[in-house]
Amino acid sequence: EQYKSAKGVLKLARLKWQEHFGRHDLRAIRDADVTVALGRHLAEGVKKLSPRIDVDNKIAVIPNGLNMQEWQLLDRAAARQALAADPHQFRLVCVGRVLPYKGVHILLQALAQAGAPLSGAHLDIIGPSQNEAYAAQLQELARGLSVTFHGFIANRSEEFRQLMCAADLSVMPSLNDNQPTVILESLAYGLPVVSSRVGASGDMLDDTFGRLFKIGDAQGLCEILLHLHEHRDTLADMGRKARTHVENHFTWEASAEQYADLFRRLTRR
Repeated sequence: EQYKSAKGVLKLARLKWQEHFGRHDLRAIRDADVTVALGRHLAEGVKKLSPRIDVDNKIAVIPNGLNMQEWQLLDRAAARQALAADPHQFRLVCVGRVLPYKGVHILLQALAQAGAPLSGAHLDIIGPSQNEAYAAQLQELARGLSVTFHGFIANRSEEFRQLMCAADLSVMPSLNDNQPTVILESLAYGLPVVSSRVGASGDMLDDTFGRLFKIGDAQGLCEILLHLHEHRDTLADMGRKARTHVENHFTWEASAEQYADLFRRLTRR
């Protein structure tokens, strides 16, 4: 029932997105010299809704970035010591508002399906609970699992940094999203990311430091978690590649250069 209600939220969100484009944005895109999108998924969405729009020339994909100075790594052993956490435990972190479309129930279902191999794993859920009924459903799903619901923690705080850097893996199970900043934040903290194939997640992740699964697919997520748990020795290398990827492609400096190049091209038209 939880999955069905969340699926309903996803359908509603998609419907509203299509209506919004139909009534407002498509005309603006047609009239503008260029429209900037945060990911290729938005360009593809426009193409489906209005095939007559020349997406290749009308839409430029320029993602948001991070200021890497604000995301300083903390040694995993030191982070776990600060949290009084088991130094050998398999730890997952999930960051985002606790709402149905964020798909936290998918992650809890995946952990439950994993059974004994992940029985010793711990999940930290960071984010404000804004739906009491959904929060109660999650508490029920979390029975028998090692889960901590932290509520809101500022993402520039030391506690947030400790929880992120103590984790082996970041999971982003959203059912509907755009360019999730939490993916970049996780990568910047040297965390491999497992994400639903939502929004621009496919633009930000590849198999060298992340994994993608079908939206709403708890079994698919379960299989990925089991595989990564069995190959924990590869996670540290994946984490190093994750931070390097953000440094090379997803800084505000990189975004600014892409905007500058776009403006130069526009002025030459």
